[in-house]
Amino acid sequence: MNYLDHNIDRLKSNGIIIIDNITELPIYDQLYVAKNYVYGINHNGNVEVEYNTTSIQIKSHDISTLYPNHAIRIKKTSEDYHSTFVVVSEKTYKNLSRRLVFRNRFHYENSPSFHLTDNQYADIMSVIRAMRTIDVSNIPSRISLMVSLLDVLLDLTDFFRHQNESLKDLAPQRLSSRFYEAVVEHLSEHHSVNYYAGLFCLSPKYFSDLIKKETGYSAKYWIANHLAKEAKLLLSNRKDLNIKQISDMLGYEDQASFTRHFKKMTGMSPTEFRLREVGLKS
Repeated sequence: MNYLDHNIDRLKSNGIIIIDNITELPIYDQLYVAKNYVYGINHNGNVEVEYNTTSIQIKSHDISTLYPNHAIRIKKTSEDYHSTFVVVSEKTYKNLSRRLVFRNRFHYENSPSFHLTDNQYADIMSVIRAMRTIDVSNIPSRISLMVSLLDVLLDLTDFFRHQNESLKDLAPQRLSSRFYEAVVEHLSEHHSVNYYAGLFCLSPKYFSDLIKKETGYSAKYWIANHLAKEAKLLLSNRKDLNIKQISDMLGYEDQASFTRHFKKMTGMSPTEFRLREVGLKS
């Protein structure tokens, strides 16, 4: 995205930066796969976004959290759109503590935005202002201070989301976080709940029950969801690969199994999806 292109050197050197006065998101109707962790606060206006093929509306005083490796497509922004982003570089993201990186990750990945009250918005902005001050400073402890303030920002965000959505359990979800990492690592070879349960020395039923308790969705759902997401990215961006090759890359036994699964998850065949993508980009 252009706002990142203009700040790429600053992001690489500083690790965590504040980007203010974003009034447009120039990549419209194109699939964009996030490489950075981005925390956005929408001050004014509206944005229509397709997030992992699900349409969401981001409105004034909404918070949005985008984890790396998720696909978004900006459909449109209103003329009065105005936002601020906190962006974490790939290197810094990998070096952050597991608690900071994976807190309630499944909940935010499934529903990346929520609305703040006026008082909550004011409190979040007080932390953003402190981060903005540190961001432009040259003090030696700059990076550690930014990480500490990011921790405060995310704790406050979790607290407000708990207040607004009456979530019962916002405790760190250690098993689901480790499950997510395992899926990313082994998805091209293993699609079964039994395999992932075995990695954690748990029975498949108990494992799936724990994942559902933490995330609201079963382990089977998350495996299927991630397969569909990876398939969409390959179908959209790897025109050099045919359907059979993509099926093989994702670890399916045959192309027919891949097609059945993809159609069940998306409502269209891989070929239909690819043709739709070509039509949108032409």
